[in-house]
Amino acid sequence: MENKVATLIRIEEEIYEDIKEIASDENRSFNKQVEFILKNYIEHYKNKDEKNGN
Repeated sequence: MENKVATLIRIEEEIYEDIKEIASDENRSFNKQVEFILKNYIEHYKNKDEKNGN
C-alpha cells in the first residue's frame, strides 16, 4: 500500500466546484482528481526544467 499523507487545504469555492464537476465527469473522487491534477503539474514542471537544462 502507498504511503498517504492527510492534509487540509483551503481553496476558493469556485475552484472546488470546478474540480468536483471534472472529477464527476472523469469518474474520480474529488481527492483522486486533486491528486491527478497535482501529479500532472509536477510532471509538467519537471519536464520543463529538463528542457531548460536544470
